[in-house]
Amino acid sequence: MTFQYTTPYIFFALTSTIVSLGLAYYAWACRSSVGVRALLLMGLATSVWSLGYTLELGGTDLVTKFFWVRVQYFGIVTVPVAWIWLVLDYTGRQKLLTLRNQMFLAIIPVMTLIFVWTNEQLIWRHIALDVTGSFPVFAPVYGPWMWVNSAYSYVLLLLGSILLLNQAVRSQTIYHRRQVVFLLLSIFIPWVGNALYTLGFKQLDWMPFAFALSGLIMAWGVLHLYLFDIKPVARKIILDNLHDGIFVLDKQNRIVDVNLAGQNIAAIPVSNLIGQPLDQIDIGNQIPMDHNSGLQGMCQIEIVHEGSLRYYNLEIFPLLNCFKKCKGRLVTLQDITERVLAEKMLAITNVQLQQSLAHAKDMTETANALCDSATDLSSTLTLEEVLDRILKNISNVIPHDMINIMLIEDDVARVFRYRGYPKNEIASLLAARLPIADLPNMQEMIRTRQPLIIPDVNKYPGWMNIPNTSPVYSHLGAPIHVKEITFGFLSLNSKMVNFFTPVHGEQLRIFAAQAAVAIENARLYERAQEEIADRRRAELALRESEERYNLAARGANDGLWDWNLQSDKIYFSPRWKELLGYEEDEIGNMPEDWFRLVHPDDLHSLKTNIRKHVTQKRATHLEHEYRVSHQDGTYCWMLCRGLAVFNEKGDVYRLVGSQTDITSRRKAEQQLRYDALHDALTDLPNRNSLIHHTRRVLERARRDPDYLFAVLLLNLDRFRMINDNMGRQVGDELIIIISQRIKACLRPGDMLARQDGDEFAVLLDGLQDENEAVHIVKQIQKKVSKPINLTEKEVSMTTSVGIALNRVESQQSDYMTPEDLLRNAAIAMNQAKLLDLTRYAIFDFSMRTRALARFEIETGLQQAFDQQAFIVLYQPIVSLVSNRIVSVEALLRWEHPQLGFISPEIFIPVAEETGLIIPISEWLLNTVCTQIKAWHDAGCAPSSTAVNISIRQFQDVNLSSLIMKILEKTGLNADMLKFEITESAIMEDSNLSQKILTELKDLGLHIAIDDFGTGYSSLSRLQSLPVDTLKIDQSFVKKMITNSNVAMIVTSTITMAHNLGIKVIAEGVEAEEQLCFLQLQHCDEVQGYFFSQPLSARQTTKILQENKVYHLSSLPIEMVKEQLVPNQALRHIGYALADKNLTILTSNTLLDQWVNHGGYNTLVGQHLLDVFPELVGVEDVLYQLSTGQIEAYTISMISRSPDSFSVNDNNRYIELRVESFLEANASLLIMVTDVTDQAQLEYELRQEYNDLRLMVAKQGTVLESAEGNIR
Repeated sequence: MTFQYTTPYIFFALTSTIVSLGLAYYAWACRSSVGVRALLLMGLATSVWSLGYTLELGGTDLVTKFFWVRVQYFGIVTVPVAWIWLVLDYTGRQKLLTLRNQMFLAIIPVMTLIFVWTNEQLIWRHIALDVTGSFPVFAPVYGPWMWVNSAYSYVLLLLGSILLLNQAVRSQTIYHRRQVVFLLLSIFIPWVGNALYTLGFKQLDWMPFAFALSGLIMAWGVLHLYLFDIKPVARKIILDNLHDGIFVLDKQNRIVDVNLAGQNIAAIPVSNLIGQPLDQIDIGNQIPMDHNSGLQGMCQIEIVHEGSLRYYNLEIFPLLNCFKKCKGRLVTLQDITERVLAEKMLAITNVQLQQSLAHAKDMTETANALCDSATDLSSTLTLEEVLDRILKNISNVIPHDMINIMLIEDDVARVFRYRGYPKNEIASLLAARLPIADLPNMQEMIRTRQPLIIPDVNKYPGWMNIPNTSPVYSHLGAPIHVKEITFGFLSLNSKMVNFFTPVHGEQLRIFAAQAAVAIENARLYERAQEEIADRRRAELALRESEERYNLAARGANDGLWDWNLQSDKIYFSPRWKELLGYEEDEIGNMPEDWFRLVHPDDLHSLKTNIRKHVTQKRATHLEHEYRVSHQDGTYCWMLCRGLAVFNEKGDVYRLVGSQTDITSRRKAEQQLRYDALHDALTDLPNRNSLIHHTRRVLERARRDPDYLFAVLLLNLDRFRMINDNMGRQVGDELIIIISQRIKACLRPGDMLARQDGDEFAVLLDGLQDENEAVHIVKQIQKKVSKPINLTEKEVSMTTSVGIALNRVESQQSDYMTPEDLLRNAAIAMNQAKLLDLTRYAIFDFSMRTRALARFEIETGLQQAFDQQAFIVLYQPIVSLVSNRIVSVEALLRWEHPQLGFISPEIFIPVAEETGLIIPISEWLLNTVCTQIKAWHDAGCAPSSTAVNISIRQFQDVNLSSLIMKILEKTGLNADMLKFEITESAIMEDSNLSQKILTELKDLGLHIAIDDFGTGYSSLSRLQSLPVDTLKIDQSFVKKMITNSNVAMIVTSTITMAHNLGIKVIAEGVEAEEQLCFLQLQHCDEVQGYFFSQPLSARQTTKILQENKVYHLSSLPIEMVKEQLVPNQALRHIGYALADKNLTILTSNTLLDQWVNHGGYNTLVGQHLLDVFPELVGVEDVLYQLSTGQIEAYTISMISRSPDSFSVNDNNRYIELRVESFLEANASLLIMVTDVTDQAQLEYELRQEYNDLRLMVAKQGTVLESAEGNIR
């Protein structure tokens, strides 16, 4: 950069710079005046502008000039903002100078500076050096933003000038107008020069002259006229030195200015006062202001200042402009507290002067009052009344606003009596607890024991007013003390300072002394009264205690004894002797007279306890139970209680006590222990006792590996049905009889216990082997099965037995607890229930596996029901008349997630035992009825659909209502539904079954007996049951082709059913030969895989819609007959069926011919013994069959005198054989056979027959045994 310092006008520019810096320094020195901060900023900005212009003039090249032109803009953009700030501050508009407004004013200047240094094209379109003048100058062509900034600057200058001119016009003094003129000239001169220069008048360089002239004018205004010092500072000093608080308010009562005294009154800094509404500061709320009036006013007010009450004279002046309009108010507060207090004290002095005129009289009256007070206080001894009289007497003598009496309790003062307090403060007054340590005034009175006068409590250090009570200003207190003990205070308070005088203090001291004596006397009186009352209560309690003891002793029925250890004599009360049955003179008073009655086994322990009690030398109770001899020779249980009595030396000199007869309690405890281990009904040991004994046997078995014992668990079959139907009383009687029968079968040392309602447990101790246990079980089953007469009815019971040995398969078991044995016995018992004949089972470990599998099935059943995972299939039933499907049977199937499809024979019994069969059957009925309705609506419904009903659901009392509900819900006719009930379910209780079947029949349902032939029913029993259909079990259909006996049973069943008007359906037809045989026997309908396997509902719907005609059989009839009866001997057998009353139900033609009656079915209805007299004694056999004492029976007779039979050949051997059919109800099968050719093989054949019968019996079928004999 190059400079030329000989440039013209540079001296003026430099002078202006120096003047501006001097003005800035002067403003800084006077920075407490109004507007100087803005003037300081303007001086600095002008200095930068002038200095930059000076250096620009001195520059000789364009780069130098351009750089200092840029520097000038720091001043150029700042001067207008500082100018408007100065004007606003000078004209009293400081409230507009908020931070947000200042930032808004600086937006365009800041942007101009950014553009000057970063984007000069917006400021200058073209820059060049003009050398046409007397010296080279900067000659730019201005850009658009330069005009924006210039316009913004001129607007600010114009706005400030208008505000100043307005101020000059409104001012009433020439002095103020001259200030404004100098301000305007000092700012307009440089800016007019700048405007001319900007507009192109560059022939003359204006700026040096403008800056120089502006600086001189501003210096003159500041230095000569003291523009910013004289008036503002003087005014500030004058106002701040005034003692009156002055607040300048605008029309909204906002504080515009405040002097120092006003700040002190408000106790708020001026920076926080300016701009605040007067009523939002603390003292402002206490100044009455009329916001709608601008008139002058004056009044006297009270203001709490710094915690004390001050009095002020309030004056309000309106601030009027030149147009006489109110623009605000001037509020002055003159502190007149001292004057007011002086006036009050003067008034008090006047009163005191007036009072002094009557002082002699007052003194006399005061003395009289004090004397009267002493007399008054001595006339009462009640504390409350004493306190009230003290307050009354003090109030009559000493003036006050409030008075109270405080008493000290645990170093805390509490108000007990009071006067003069407002009602709303009484609760706080009585609740206050004032610690003495926090109250200097009370500490001082305790220390000096003299009254204390506090003229002004606000000046007393540590004064504490009672919380939530009115403030007090003076206080008079006196301690209430006796000797050196202070126990209270008299406290008088006034709302005026300096109220109490020393005379008042002396008077209060006298009152406090009187109060101390009166309060002490009252307390002594109360204490004496309490001691007298305590003594009376103690005497009364003693009398009551003695009476209570005597009454308790008589009421408790106890005998008393008193042993004097010094004389070694005992006093026994009459009741003590009476308890043992002795008269008064029959027992002496010596210890030996007592001890000789004690049971020998208890004497030592009694003496030991008494001796221990005496030697302990401390107050403990003696309690001992022992037996003592009664006069009648028996022993009674007594409870002896005693207590040792000690003398002054601590030695026992006496024992006193009582004796209570506890014989009944001992017996009751013994009975409770017995009841805890025995069954109340049978008096047998219960489960707890069994477990206890089994645990002992287990311990022995662990010590002796060869030791063998067993636990039997017996369950009475069908007991619950008998108990429900015949009543609980009958059930209890039955349990007792059964328990006696079981007990009669046991050995000495064996233990019988009642496990549960219908369960018994037996502990067989010391067995030789498992066969011995089996033998005992069979004896028990045989004994239990004998008929029992209950309420004129015979009941036959069977029992299922589970056997658990402590050794399984010759291996010592790992049984740890009796519960393990009982669990395994229960598993074996459940297995025994599945057996038809033996009904007992010995536990092996495979049973546990099956039990676990059963448990898995049980759990899966519940889940399957919850998830409705069952499947319903339908198997068609074909008529042998129309060769078409006439009905279907609904079959329930279940696919286990892990085990696959599970047979209904497995999961149905589990469902029955768990009770799930009821909801499952309900779901099945709903599903089937819904499907039947769908078929009906589609026009392809069969005539009936069969649903199997379980035993549990069949016996449910809600069955009929459930069916009606489902039929109503689905809209199905009852005649489209057929119920299949198993034969065993019906015959379990025939009377109940008849009632239930009748109810179902009345609903319109079809009834079918399922699995006919596998149960225990009598064919004649069907006559009384409302049955529509018999279903021959598939086990008979499967064997009827190869077994002649079975074939005869099937034939007889069909014949008899038709005679009774019952339709017959054969199940399990799988072969054409079976179908042909059933056609020959005129069976009505057939069902089986020969026609169709069970189908889904969709598949069943399809075949029902097809209405297919089945071609049943193509075999020749003769071929079928030959195949069905391959043994010629079968053709020479006559047979008949008879019921348990020996009435013949049906017979074949051959038998009719043999007995000379001819014709088919001619024997039906005749008595068996009329036809066959050789069967004498068969009634006994039938009775044994019906009661279950024998399971099957065969009578075989060989007649060598065939005269009773019409047989063509003479001297032939005719065999008449009778076998039980359908077992329990003892229907009979009579077979008459010509056995002449086989007589020589009679022994071998019969032996073979017996062996076969035994084998078949174990498999659950009795009737197969005939086949071996015939062959």
